[in-house]
Amino acid sequence: MNSMTGFGSSEIVKDGMKLNVTVKSVNHKNLDIRIKGMAEAPALEQMVKSAIAKEAKRGHFDVFVRTEGESNTDLRFDPEAYAFYERILREKGAARPAEVAWLLERPGVIKQGTDEALDLDEALLKEAFHGAFSDLLTMREKEGANLKQVLETNLAKLADYVEAIQSAAADEKAEEKESFSMRVKEIMGEYELDLPRFSTELALLYEKMSIEEEIARLISHIDQFNVIMNGKGSVGRRLDFLLQEMFREANTIASKSRHLGILHDIVEVKTLIDHLREQVANIE
Repeated sequence: MNSMTGFGSSEIVKDGMKLNVTVKSVNHKNLDIRIKGMAEAPALEQMVKSAIAKEAKRGHFDVFVRTEGESNTDLRFDPEAYAFYERILREKGAARPAEVAWLLERPGVIKQGTDEALDLDEALLKEAFHGAFSDLLTMREKEGANLKQVLETNLAKLADYVEAIQSAAADEKAEEKESFSMRVKEIMGEYELDLPRFSTELALLYEKMSIEEEIARLISHIDQFNVIMNGKGSVGRRLDFLLQEMFREANTIASKSRHLGILHDIVEVKTLIDHLREQVANIE
């Protein structure tokens, strides 16, 4: 089980050029990859996307590639940027003495590195990217292990509450059955009824009041959650679907039962399911 949250960074310095690659990921319902700094190298960009898609099925990934000269001796002047800011100064009527100092400090007027140094080297990029991506995958794995521990703890609490509800439901069923039978006898003593049909209707009504099936499905969902959680691959979507089903069963129990203990416990069940859904939202 992997988290969808991760971060990795790698930097290589060679022949006067420094190459830095940063990769970060957050949760997303699908696989979404954004790359910055490789617009002039589509083949390398595709290599990066393929490498990510091979290892990850879900998550939003941002890849940042930055290159720069290693020393200040590679400084270069951009006349177009200078002219742009100079025009702004003339429009504002700035004083001449302050003009040059202000212009030289503007972004892009003085650049570090040469055009050749800024060209992406395929071998260096692959090395830097794989180093950063490897760090990110390691972090996603560690975060996934931490999330699994939290899920296991909350799932165990959820199972305890469902077990308590199951026990209380058995007591409630016996009490309701006795009360139900007494009321039926009273009604039958007061009115002339079609006994077979009346008995059938009562049986159906009694079944509608029962929460045994909902409890059984909740227990089954919890068992299945454990199996999926301990499986391999991308499990987040399946776990989220199970939690939706659990919440639906919990709502049905809350609407059917009149037992105060069950109603109190079902509030805790729904709260735990909400917590589990928040955690599962970060699982790949």
